[in-house]
Amino acid sequence: MEDRTLSLDPSASSFTIRSTITGHGQEGEFIPRNHHLNINGGTTEFSWQIWKACGDNPIFPQGGTWVYDRAGWCPGAPTDVHYANLDPFVTPGDQVSVDYYLDNATGDSRYIVNHFLVSYGAANFSNDAKLVEIIRPSLRDEYRRLNSICMLPEIVIQNTGSDTLYEADITYSVTGGTTATFHWMGTLAFMESEKVILPVNDHSFWTTSSSNPAFTATISNPNGAADQYAQNNSLTAAYVPADEYQGDLNLRFKTNNNPNENKLYLYNSTGSVVYQRTNLTANTTYTDHLQLAPGCYRLLFTDSGNDGLSFWANSSQGSGYFQFKEGNGVKQNFKTDFGSMFVYDFYTTGSVGLEENEEARYVLLYPNPANNKLHLQMNGEAGSQVQVDIYNPLGQLVQSTQLTHSGQMQTHELSTDQLQNGWYQVRITNGAKTTTQSLVIQH
Repeated sequence: MEDRTLSLDPSASSFTIRSTITGHGQEGEFIPRNHHLNINGGTTEFSWQIWKACGDNPIFPQGGTWVYDRAGWCPGAPTDVHYANLDPFVTPGDQVSVDYYLDNATGDSRYIVNHFLVSYGAANFSNDAKLVEIIRPSLRDEYRRLNSICMLPEIVIQNTGSDTLYEADITYSVTGGTTATFHWMGTLAFMESEKVILPVNDHSFWTTSSSNPAFTATISNPNGAADQYAQNNSLTAAYVPADEYQGDLNLRFKTNNNPNENKLYLYNSTGSVVYQRTNLTANTTYTDHLQLAPGCYRLLFTDSGNDGLSFWANSSQGSGYFQFKEGNGVKQNFKTDFGSMFVYDFYTTGSVGLEENEEARYVLLYPNPANNKLHLQMNGEAGSQVQVDIYNPLGQLVQSTQLTHSGQMQTHELSTDQLQNGWYQVRITNGAKTTTQSLVIQH
């Protein structure tokens, strides 16, 4: 392209070129290329590739070829924006020459190009923190894949003060609920931003009687002092609560012709994997019975081919499905044209038989979470045989131990170094008495 000569505002303090570029035509749309900005005829100061992954497009499923990666855009998704800071190369009041060009294009390569020179004045405040947006919980289209949630909220904060931001307080709550506080610490220069995941102690944080629940977050006390511009400190986002289940759960899904592209993970509220399937067989139906302790869980199903379990433009991969069931009824029937992945958060009150019972008062498992050793303290008659069976979330027996009790209160030591990290069900049988307790392994 021909050069552009721009006059810089002498009263401005900072200058940025804001670029949005999208490629079109067969070669322009589906071939990645580097684009460049040259300032004042020197060496290339800015260079970046125009390419965008579309398999995780928030607007899904769609008709058409929405999953194919494209040059700077995806159907239904916001166009990528690139920012080039000119401050190291220019002086306010100067004339500046800007040359935009791209690597050699072939065939039908067309680009829609928008460059804007943005001039900024000096910072209005020295000590100012901003809450930019709420990623989850949220009803915004661009965050649709991550919502609804019953786990950890995620927000974006920004330092809009000239002083470097090192710490701030973030308070947050849902409609009618209790307020939590998180003390953020980090390093953000002027106008830098950061995603922040906020801790939630338990599911009661999300409890609300409102039919239109909303999540509110506020940032305050930047660098331990008063915020000089409080108008940008708070945001509120409406949301849909995560589904709640009672009793045992069932996953039922069928693979297509390319099972090597798929992986399934189930995470608990601490981020530990409690169940997974990663080595799948083609055109196979899997039905897994999950016995889960009370709490919030996140189901993640991925497809490295970025075309889901079925996609009309790739009929050769066949077709699969994925269902989430409570008892015998289908609770969720997931869309199979999901691109690269889908996420599903849910809360369960716990499987039948996992609640504390009368006999549990006489049985103690510790430490819990356990590492390589587990202690079992219990009452019992002398010479009685105690059966200790440990089951994974699928209800599969993974460890069985028989103990001889010496009488009254006794502590037995069990090895757990062969168990993988995750949640387990421990069933202790002593004669006619059976006790079931939950156990978490964290090596």
